[in-house]
Amino acid sequence: MKRISLCVLISLFLMVVIPVEAAGETIVSKTLLPYEILSISMSQSTMTVSGWAILNETQHFVTSSDHSYELEFASNEHTFRVTGTTTGTNLTDTFRYGGAPICATTAYFKTDTICYYRFENVGFTFSIPISSLQIGRNYTVYLIVHANSANFHKKIPVYYPIQNDIVISSGQKEYRVVSKLDDMKITVKYATVAARKGPDRSYVAWNGGANCSSTYGNYHYFLLNSVYTNIKDKYLNNTNKMTYYNVSTSLSSCVDSRRRVVEGETYNPVWIASSFVEYSGTPMLVSTRIINTAPTIVVENVVLKVDDALRWEEHVTAYDVEEGDLSSKINVISDNYHNIPGNYQMTFEVSDQYGAKASAVLLITVLEHENNLPIIHAEDFSVLIRSNVDLRKFASAYDLEDGDLSASIDVDTQADLNVVGMYPVEFRVVDSRGAIAIRNVRVTVFDYDALFGKFRFVDKDELFYMEDIPVPWIGYTQRLRLLLETHTILESITVDP
Repeated sequence: MKRISLCVLISLFLMVVIPVEAAGETIVSKTLLPYEILSISMSQSTMTVSGWAILNETQHFVTSSDHSYELEFASNEHTFRVTGTTTGTNLTDTFRYGGAPICATTAYFKTDTICYYRFENVGFTFSIPISSLQIGRNYTVYLIVHANSANFHKKIPVYYPIQNDIVISSGQKEYRVVSKLDDMKITVKYATVAARKGPDRSYVAWNGGANCSSTYGNYHYFLLNSVYTNIKDKYLNNTNKMTYYNVSTSLSSCVDSRRRVVEGETYNPVWIASSFVEYSGTPMLVSTRIINTAPTIVVENVVLKVDDALRWEEHVTAYDVEEGDLSSKINVISDNYHNIPGNYQMTFEVSDQYGAKASAVLLITVLEHENNLPIIHAEDFSVLIRSNVDLRKFASAYDLEDGDLSASIDVDTQADLNVVGMYPVEFRVVDSRGAIAIRNVRVTVFDYDALFGKFRFVDKDELFYMEDIPVPWIGYTQRLRLLLETHTILESITVDP
């Protein structure tokens, strides 16, 4: 027995978090294991639970060496326990059966009609490190009470009925205590509980209906094992450390000389202490999760021409509220794209650091190239007889897609540059996609004698040695100037001897 007490003291001192592989304890009702959770609070680092608990008809609960408490947090994937510290809550009078003597120190498992046990220092406080709660778990909470002197312990699911969840966030991690008041049912487990008008023994019981006996008159008592599903409110009485529940009742029959009531709408408010009821419904859960928004992928559908390069990275981006730009982490899941006319799809996916995923589909349309005909610019032109000239210089070509095609012009002509005359010339050009442009013009081959007649230029050194200047000099010079200005003579400056 001393060894057990020493181990308990060490655990209490160190506030040990104990992993649990298999609990094995028998789960009992509140009739055997009355308890009360008085408060739960959470900070960034710690969850604190306080309350009280006893084991009825077992042993004296006097010092921290003869009893101890554990909380078990159990999920499908992870279970652990935390040892609590005892506090000085005294509930001896609350659970004492009137008229019975006190039990002997070594008297164990005695009913309350034989003797009563002392319940001193039956309060507890648990400090649970938040870090011991794994993320992504739903823990059901159990209270284990150890009666060390009697070498006996039992386990019970914890209920802490509240209107609103208790929530704390640490970074992206959220911790939530859930124990819904409106999800809980209570069952009356004692036949002598009066239906009082207020949350304390000092309040009188309701009365009404016919008398059931001269002893109890028509005062109301809860019917044994009656169930209440519509719990309107709760109140913590800090004097006796009890929670009282507000229900509504209606009259039932007389049982054991008492006027019984059951759930109804005739009398309200009616209050009953938690120590007289059994809980049912969903026990308290501690849930943990990541506050995480899934990323999003934005796509801009693409229209390409055949042979254009597809750079999907320029059309697909990913963003996450918590992590920012995730574009570099985008993965291609499927791709049926080909560089031929048609409609195609590429599917992308991205994941954030917590595994939340997003996917999107990029639509790709490949079109044939629109090909405009090239354009040749050329007009009728003249060349000097016996000129050695490339006729392509008299034309230029441009294509909307390919640009300047002047160097690609082909010339088709039967012109004889050694014979004066007018000849047809065909300029032809083909763009990169086979589109052809043709331009037909005329070339005039001329010589000086036919154009100007015979004349001599005045020699600057022997002004009067040369032949006389022809009379129509002015006319010839004007025509010569015209030829110079139109570049005809300049383009024909090379003359075969």
